[in-house]
Amino acid sequence: MKAKRLAVLLTALLASVTMLGSCNGGNTTSSEPYEGTDPATILNGYYKELTSWKNYLDLKKKLYTIIRKNYTPISYTKDPQDTSRANWSTNRNADQSLTNHDKVHLLYIDDEEFKQTGNTSNWQREHCFPASLMTGLGTGDAVKVLGTATDFHNLYASYSSGNSAHSNMSFGYVDPTKGEVKTTGNSKYQEDDSSTTQVNEGVFEPADIDKGRVSRAVFYMAVMYGDDAWVENNDGNGHELSVGLKIIKKGAGECTLHQAASGNKCHSNLDDIVEWNNKFWPDRLEYQHTTYVQSLQHNRNPFVDFPELVDYVFGEKRLESGELKHLHNIYDILSMGKEEIADVAVKNVKYSYDGGDTFNSRSDIEVYTTTNNFTRTKCENYTVSGVTDGSVLSQNQNGQEITISVNDRQAKYKISVANDNWKNLNYKVMPTSSILKGWKAGNDIKTTLSGIDWNFSAATLKGVETLDENLKEIGVSVGSNSSPAGDVTIETLNTVSIDGNYIIKKIYVEANMTSKYMSDFNIKYYIGSDEVYSTKGTYHSESTLYTYAADLSSLKQGAGKVKIVISGLQRRLNLGRIGLLVEKTSD
Repeated sequence: MKAKRLAVLLTALLASVTMLGSCNGGNTTSSEPYEGTDPATILNGYYKELTSWKNYLDLKKKLYTIIRKNYTPISYTKDPQDTSRANWSTNRNADQSLTNHDKVHLLYIDDEEFKQTGNTSNWQREHCFPASLMTGLGTGDAVKVLGTATDFHNLYASYSSGNSAHSNMSFGYVDPTKGEVKTTGNSKYQEDDSSTTQVNEGVFEPADIDKGRVSRAVFYMAVMYGDDAWVENNDGNGHELSVGLKIIKKGAGECTLHQAASGNKCHSNLDDIVEWNNKFWPDRLEYQHTTYVQSLQHNRNPFVDFPELVDYVFGEKRLESGELKHLHNIYDILSMGKEEIADVAVKNVKYSYDGGDTFNSRSDIEVYTTTNNFTRTKCENYTVSGVTDGSVLSQNQNGQEITISVNDRQAKYKISVANDNWKNLNYKVMPTSSILKGWKAGNDIKTTLSGIDWNFSAATLKGVETLDENLKEIGVSVGSNSSPAGDVTIETLNTVSIDGNYIIKKIYVEANMTSKYMSDFNIKYYIGSDEVYSTKGTYHSESTLYTYAADLSSLKQGAGKVKIVISGLQRRLNLGRIGLLVEKTSD
């Protein structure tokens, strides 16, 4: 009797261990088929019509019917929230950071950027299945047609450089023995051999955190658009062309740009991305993405909801029958049946301070909790660490990380604190993109700011854009990484004075580079023709803008204009406030 009871307990224990392991993406080793929450009852019954299938052809047809049933394509070029603008709001919501609702989480770098920004190059919308491979057209032309290239189950917020590097390459493992491996963000890639048109000779491998979601986006596209004939079934010469999107094994064929326009619409490296799906199961970010996109397109990505479906459509189980109730579902993977707090997030945060400002967590941030089932509630009961609530901030706290805690969940963000003496300057001006509109090399901008006439000139500048933090304008972005401004000169057109008697005691400029590579530049301050201060600027990762302060109190000065020269710019420059401390003198 005791031996029998012990055997039962051991069997139950092994089953529970197997279950825990499988929820992390591993394959179950139990002889009993998995059976979790009834698939017909979750996700508002979205999959109630899918119970079983005979093989991959049967399953693919059933999935196609489900995801096409209520599908409503949405525009890439018209935002649902403001049709006069491009559609950025979909990714702002679908890819919203779980712990900072002011930001989006990005592919290819495991980082976050402000959702709302005047400079859209801070992040981009990435086609996981490249638009050119799907349509044979560049993105600009492909997205003019609603459907394949505008399907947001395939579009994620992305690190800009990563999006550019991915280009039209297929996802897959890079092979260091086959050529140079380059990196971008936390991803790596091998470029195409320029001597051939075969696109699948190039390969892009994102970091593990992104491998699962990009693979499932590609699988969705291959089912969603697998039967669509975008062109005639022959090329006019009697050659039969493929119909719809497909995924092929490495070395099993070519995915070429010139063929994409005439029917060869494919993604390579099938085995690699099947492995990625099996190894890296969906997380809360991916569930959030497919659920928000569903609110607009009215369809879901079934491979996010049931990742094991991939094996039955594209993998080793293609010829096997199956039942949906025996596959792990997103509801159980994310424990969505529990009401416990899964995430703590901040929103409407004050990120930038001047030295001397007071930190007040009750007015400077909003805090929200989100439960496992994605119920969001504004929270008033939280603790703050990193900065003492009610304390006066100083510049030595620039880049300080603030931690917000609710029970055992946390959200973190960083603050920037400018020089403590900004409050004491009697001339403070901020150049904005509207003030400097049209500024470029050969076209100086003359403007009056706080009663002083200024002139802005540059050597090779092609233009400026708004620099902001979460829709709060804090300056301008000058030039770009690919076309930097070279040298920038900012000078007054007249002598700076107060009632004719003056001394300039301080000159402050806020600036920062946007890249840590080739980031050094020079700053020189002049009064009249005399150079009164010089320093070397560089990239400051802890802040959007950094104060370069010159204290001239000890210098004997004559009358003159103020000139600021920023030279040697090899990357985009962020430029913020300009400040002067001008005091009367009896001399």
